[in-house]
Formats: sequence, C-alpha cells, structure tokens
Amino acid sequence: MLAATAPGIRPDAEYRVTFSGFAARLTAAQVTALRRAPGVRRVTRERYHRPSALATRSAFGGADLVGSEPDFLGLPGRLWTRLGGPSRAGAGVVVGVVDTGITPEAASFAGDAIKPPPGSWRGRCETGEAFPASACNNKLVGARSFIQDDTRKYLEEEAYESPRDDIAHGTHVAAIAVGNHGVDPVIGGNGLGVGRISGIAPAAHLAAYKACWPIFGDIYCSDVDLLAAVEQAVADGVDVLSLSFGGDVDPEHPIDPLSVALLNADRAGVVVAAAAGNGDENGLGRNGRVETPASNPWTIGVGASTGGRTFATTIEVRGPDGRRASARASGVAGRQRDVPIVDARDLERPGGDPYFRARHCVDGIEREDVAGRIVICEPTQYHGPQTIDRTLAAAGAVGIVFAMPQDEAENRTTTTRVPSLHVREQDLAALRRIAHEGGATASFAAAGASDWQTDRSAWLSSWGPSPATRDLLRPDVTAPGVGVLSAYAPDTYAAQVGLEPHERFAARSGTSMATPAAAGAAALLRQARPTWSPAAIRSALATTTAPVTASGGDGPAPHVAVGGGRIDPSAAADAGLVLAPTAEEYRRVAEALDPGAIEGDPQPLAPRDLNLPSISLGTLVAPTTVERTVASVADREATWTATVEGGGTGAPTVRVTPARFTVAPGARQRLSVAVAAPLGSRAFGDRTIVLRDAATGRQLRIPVAARNPGIVDPPARVRIEQADRSGERTVTARISGTVAGVAHGLIAPTVDRDQVTDSVPDAGVEEHQARMTVPPGTALLRTRMATHEPRPDYAAHFLYRDTDEDGRWSPSDIRVAGVFADQDAELAWPVPGRYVVLTQTSMPDDGSHVRFDRRTWIVDDPRPNDPQPEPGLTVAGDPAHAEGPAERSFPLRWNGVGGDEPLLGLVSWHAGDDRDPTRRLAESVVEVEPRR
Repeated sequence: MLAATAPGIRPDAEYRVTFSGFAARLTAAQVTALRRAPGVRRVTRERYHRPSALATRSAFGGADLVGSEPDFLGLPGRLWTRLGGPSRAGAGVVVGVVDTGITPEAASFAGDAIKPPPGSWRGRCETGEAFPASACNNKLVGARSFIQDDTRKYLEEEAYESPRDDIAHGTHVAAIAVGNHGVDPVIGGNGLGVGRISGIAPAAHLAAYKACWPIFGDIYCSDVDLLAAVEQAVADGVDVLSLSFGGDVDPEHPIDPLSVALLNADRAGVVVAAAAGNGDENGLGRNGRVETPASNPWTIGVGASTGGRTFATTIEVRGPDGRRASARASGVAGRQRDVPIVDARDLERPGGDPYFRARHCVDGIEREDVAGRIVICEPTQYHGPQTIDRTLAAAGAVGIVFAMPQDEAENRTTTTRVPSLHVREQDLAALRRIAHEGGATASFAAAGASDWQTDRSAWLSSWGPSPATRDLLRPDVTAPGVGVLSAYAPDTYAAQVGLEPHERFAARSGTSMATPAAAGAAALLRQARPTWSPAAIRSALATTTAPVTASGGDGPAPHVAVGGGRIDPSAAADAGLVLAPTAEEYRRVAEALDPGAIEGDPQPLAPRDLNLPSISLGTLVAPTTVERTVASVADREATWTATVEGGGTGAPTVRVTPARFTVAPGARQRLSVAVAAPLGSRAFGDRTIVLRDAATGRQLRIPVAARNPGIVDPPARVRIEQADRSGERTVTARISGTVAGVAHGLIAPTVDRDQVTDSVPDAGVEEHQARMTVPPGTALLRTRMATHEPRPDYAAHFLYRDTDEDGRWSPSDIRVAGVFADQDAELAWPVPGRYVVLTQTSMPDDGSHVRFDRRTWIVDDPRPNDPQPEPGLTVAGDPAHAEGPAERSFPLRWNGVGGDEPLLGLVSWHAGDDRDPTRRLAESVVEVEPRR
C-alpha cells in the first residue's frame, strides 16, 4: 500500500497489537494518494501531547506515613490490611507507565523485597545510555524507550537515548503509583516533619515506557511514539496503564489513533488511567477542557483535588523604622533571619522593552542589586521559576519570593537552587511597601508540613464534559494531585543545564500526579477482584467516592469538574454493584462520535446511552429517560434503594425507577432515569443518584449533570456571499420554550496595510505590535492578517488583553486568542479595555522584514437588532416558541451592504421573549461578503 502510493518511503513505525496502521513522513501529494488507496480507513497528521504536571518542590522525610497520599486515602488498616499489608498490596500486578522514562536506582524502585513478576509477564529491560541490564529487578520488570527519527533530530544534547528519565516526570508519577513502602525522602537540610512515603500499590511491579522527550527546552510526546509504547505495553502483558499526558481533542476527529489503541487495550483487559489535563494552569478561568486521551470513556479520566497536607511558613518583612508586615508562604525553604530583601520592581529603569522588565528577574538584574538578598519576583509563562532561579543564583541572591495569583500560591513551590517561597500577590502588598522604602530585612522559619483544606477541586484541573460531546461526563474522578511528595531524578536535563538542583525527591502538582494514584488504586482492585473487567474497576472507583468541594468556595464542586468525586479504593473494593459497558458498546460510541474511526463499522450508539456510572445530558431541551443497568458483584443477595440528592438553582429534576430493588449475585437490574432541566442555562446543573444497600448502609453515587440551553446547535457561522445591498437569509435551529435572536452589527473592518515587522534576533523571529481599545458592550472582536509575497515559513498573530495598560505587549498580559496567518483570531463578548495584537513570523533568509495587512473588526453596535445606522443586521419577527424540541425559522435580514470588505456581525440567542442579556444561550457569527 505504501509502496504503491509513496515509492521509496519506509514506515517510521508499524502498529499491529492495539492499532492497525503505520507512521511515515509523507508529502501532501502522497497523503492525498494514500487516502484514495483501497483499504485505507483514515490518514491523520502526527500530533503532540504534553505531561500534565506543574512545578516541583523538595522535601525532607520523617518516620511514618502520616499525611501521605496512601494515608489520606485510608489504605493502611483498610484495603492494604485486607491484601496482606503494604508488603503484599499490589502483588502480582504489573503497572505500565508511559512517560519520560525512569530512574532505576531510586529507592522507590529497589527490588529486594519484591517477588518475581507473574508468569504472564513478557516484557524485557532495554539497555542503553546510562541504563545497563542490571537496572531492572523484581520491582522494575521492564523498561523500553521509543523515539522516531524526526524527534531524535531535535533532541536536547543532554538527553539520554535510553529508558533513563531525563525530566523526572516519569520517575515521580511511577513512584506515586507503585513506589516501595517506607522510603525516607531525605533532601537538603530542612526537616519538614513529613512521614515516609509509599506508592498506592507498593508491592506491584513497574514497567516503564519512555515516549516523552526534552525538545527545545520543553517536553513533547509524539503520538507516533506513544502509540508504539502502548502497543508494547499491551503486548508485554501489563495489567494497568498510567498516562500522565494529554493533548487537545481534534474537533473533526475526536477518536484519534491513540484513542483507538487504548480502546483496544481495554478490550485486552488493561485498565487505563489518564490525566484530565491542567487546562487552568495559566489562569484561563475554567476555559481549560479535558484533554485526550482522558476524554474517552474507556479510560479513567482523572482530575486533581487536594490531599491532606501542605508545606508552608510565614515570611515577615521589617523596615528600619520598625514597621512589620507578614504573609503566609508555601514552599520548603529553610530558616532565614534578618536577610536584606529587595523588590525587583524597584530595580527597573525607565523605558525599555516590557519583555525585559527587571520585575520578572530574568533580565535587567545586576549582581550588586541582589547579591546576598531575598528578591521578590513576578514569574510569567515566559519567565518561569526555573529560569528566574538560574538568573538569581548566578547573581548571588540567597532567596526568592514568587508573587503568584491566589489559587496558584496555595500549595505551589518550585525545586530551585536558591531557596524559594510562593506568596499570593494581594498578600505581598504590605511587604512590598516596606521593602520599597529600602533597608528592609526578611525572616521566616523553616517551612513545615501542616494540615489544610482537604478534598478541594484543584484550581489547575481541567473541566469537562468531553470536548467530543456534552453527553459524556469527564473526568470520572479526582485523586490527590497537589503538592504530592514522591521520587525524583537527580540528573535531569534541567539540572544538567543549571535550571534546577540535583534532587532525589520532590513534590509536584497536576493531574499528572493524581493519575498514578488512580492507577495504583486500579492495581489494588485488580489484585483484590481479579475477575473484574476494566469497566467494572472504573465503575467501582467512580461510584464510591468522597465529596469534593469547589476550588475557592465552600459548596460542592460541579460534576463537570470532579466527576463522581475523590477516589476511595477501600470502598471501591466492596462496591457491590457496577455499571460496566462492554468493549463492543465502547466501539459503537466511538463510531457515533467519529464515523469511520473504528474498524468494522459498528452500529453507532448515542453517548448518553452508554452504560456509564454517570449521566451527562448537554442539550436536554425536553424531558427524557435514559437507561442504566447495574450488575451485582457482591457475594450475597442485597436490596438497594435509589434516592436523589442535591439541587439548587439550575439543578435538573431526576427520578429513578424502580426506587427499590433486590439483586442476586451476578444478576442485573435495569434502572430508568427520568431527567428534566430548567430552560435557558448555558451551565450544567447537578444532582446525584444515591444507591444504598439496605442491610449494610454502603452507598454508591452516580452523578447526573444536565443543561437545557433552549436551543440546539444553532449555526456557529452564517456566511452570506455576493450579498446585495439588502436581503434575507433564513436561519433554522431546534428550540424548546421561547427563544429570541438579537443581531449586532454589521461592522466593516479597520484595514492597516503594509505593516512591517521588526527583527527580534534573540528570539529568532520577526514581530509587530498594534494596540486597540474595545469598548463596553462589544459583541465580537476579530483580527485577521495576510502576509505579502514572499511569504514567511511561519506567521501567526496573537490577541492579548493589555492588563498593565501600557499600550504594548508585555509578559504579564493575558493571551485570549492566537492563530496562524490567514486565520481569524476571534473572541465573542470580549472584556472591555485595551488589547494588543502581536504578530510574529519567522526571519527571512535574506535579512529583509515581513510585510502584511491586518484587518480588525470590533462589533460594537449601540442599537442591536436595528437596521440603523447602516449597514445593519436584524433578526426579524417575534421570538419563536416551541412546547417541545422543534425546528423553528428565524429571518436574518441585512441592509446597507456595500464596499470591498467583508462585514461582520453576531447573533446572540436568548431564552425568553425579553432579550435579557443575562440569559444568552448561544451565538452565531455572521459574515456578509458584498457583491462585487
């Protein structure tokens, strides 16, 4: 097949176990020919994933497990004891970790006390750079690495081309899942009073598959390598897979090759745990969506919540006049007393490029200003804590205080050579005022472990539902993922280039850390319940959870943020009932989500009808009934009752039939769940079905999330070409209740022609900046750039909120949109204020600059739905009404159209007949191309 369509091309990788296909580098013409070849189902572009972890912090060990993740989950004295104690918890189970590799000499992976792997194990230990055959043992029973030639070309010089971990991410997550019990995490000289550490399944075996590599100073995982790693893991015979990485879901093809491979891994009996992603780590305001592969229902999608401890101290700043101010700080820095402190903002000189501001502690720092001092710094996505640490270490600073947003400062620290603390920005104000006067000193006690707010949804954790469909609730569960103390790699790439110290233990935050906890729990259940299918294990973990409160609030976290709640492995082992789809049902749902993605063309199954331990109804415009079937996995007959809990504004009504039932061991019971949601909400409302065993009192919880937007899939875009001066187009949509359309616009663009970029040699790019002001009430903001010939190899433009209002881009500005050239950077209902458009291109080989045109539309209509002033756009007629979901037509009229430029407008759809802007349901972008 490949020989016929692309002669001379050899595959970079071939897949035969969990995916039927190959990977090869092809031209556009070869791709077209291959897509037309008989027997080819789909050709997809290579995509990259990223690990789902944040920064690290180091810690010092103590005497027991108090406060550790196994202790927080209640394993000692419960499930561990039932399995024979920590020396037997997970015995005979192999957990595969696909990640950045492994540090074999870590104490968490010593194999002396572990029995040999089961006879079904077929894996091997690959030798390579800094990874001899002796690296494996009865604990680390397999280690492989996967890297394609294209990845190898861009590999950092310090990277190990072997299973050895050069980033520490893989080592850290592996130890969370299966690290040995009773390891003393001694680091530095600061005793934090924490206990010894252990993995969730300390007697389980580990197989490490390296498929993520350091490239361009970051970490990337090609799906070409990830597929190969998953293939090998399943062929080797792993029981559980832990995947702490993720990438954006392709809206056109949500079931990508890796998703297909993991579905087939499930068919082979492998339990897969996958990280939901850190969609909010850059302050996106809950815009972060669950990533793939956790978006797939055949994985345990894992979000992050808080555990049982934090590491903190109090920093006090004292001025020469005796004034004092203090603030709580997270971190593990050792004791400092009466050390001079300086605010890097006070080191800035007038003028200069905002990117190089001293406040970010990377540029503009002089040794005489910071040597022997503690420095207050403002990190950004471009000036990370590790880069700041390297700069200040070279300049002789003795301490760093990172100014952080509120949520990020709660339990976030970084492994740095210069001792560091994190403080909330608002708490720093008083300290900064004293430091600004000069002559101030700072003191703090050595940071220590302390109790804190447990079972809170982590601010960083991505929300659901699945980006593929609102009818799949993701994530399934949460697990402790904030400040998790675990093994680390002392010789990482970052340590070799001076970006972090050489440490053997660290604490990290992210859904990356929560995922191996769930994988370890799955390993315990595989041992305790060896006959359970992967779907049964997922169900047991998802329905026996502990409640999770909202990040920054006191109420319950929404189901779309935490699924069923925080895992309780001991309760899961005695679930009694499970809701377990079959592998064929998963295939049918995959076919419904992405027709043609699954071999054999199975009959599609609506996602809402999949027998999951959750219910998500994202467009419930009329009352409906869904079915769920519970199966008894208990050893005795039991009578169960079904009740519904929760409520509040926007909550659906839920009724379960039968409300009481008796089920024998191995038997099944079908439940009918009637759901109705109040009209006119873009947000999901939550209820919870609670199944109670009448004899024992044990409970299973099935989350129900539903929303009734009142309108189903109105057109996202309406494009009218060759439009006369006035005209009409009918727009149709399915609605329930009363829905009104309000038109904004039309607006012609502001055109800036022949713009010229400037060189930024240090970054190797060309850039251009432009500023604009967005007035209140703006419905739509769009920018578009078109480069002149000769076109650069790379061109993109980014839209930033100018948060410091200086009229130019700076690292503290918030990026709200970014696209390649000739695409639209677009934002509906933008926050009013100043914005900056940053255009960036590659540097021409001849040393010239790049010329381009930019068009900007600001749809600011003072008289919405009014034909005046021209050009105008209206949704004519009265609001439409339907008693049930029914299709209705809305006349869209335009007038005063002319000129050479496309005109832009927006239709907002509102619940009710009063066009209340607080009841907006959806938007349709309208583009009108005048007749020429």
